[in-house]
Amino acid sequence: MKNQIYSSPNTTNQIMTGNSYEITHYRDKYLKEVDLHSHDFYELYYFISGKVSYVIDNMEYLLLPGDILLISPDNLHRPSFYENLEYERIVLWINPKYVRSLSSKTTNLGICFSQSAKEKSFLIRDYIFSEKIKDVLVNLEQ
Repeated sequence: MKNQIYSSPNTTNQIMTGNSYEITHYRDKYLKEVDLHSHDFYELYYFISGKVSYVIDNMEYLLLPGDILLISPDNLHRPSFYENLEYERIVLWINPKYVRSLSSKTTNLGICFSQSAKEKSFLIRDYIFSEKIKDVLVNLEQ
């Protein structure tokens, strides 16, 4: 597991090194463009601050603090920056095999990702839910 807070120019690392999950808290001040990319793991993206929109499979979302994005493997995605403000977010990468190992015959823990991809609806904007997710992410970080 990765547990780091980056305070340097945004990283271009898109490779998961663990076999369960990795969580990273990023704070970037000097922003550079990020290419469209995809990967073979789930990504839960929690937006904290900045002036950013996020493109996922040709859909663009202007992000507000507390927004959550659910990104499945192979969804092309990238941030776009409108101003050079500090850009802060928490990113949780989860191996799909790990999710399946935690699921049961009656509970598919990966369904939120598969449904968001199927419906092309990647954004969760629910601030009560968002605070609960933030608490979970902070606990995972620690």
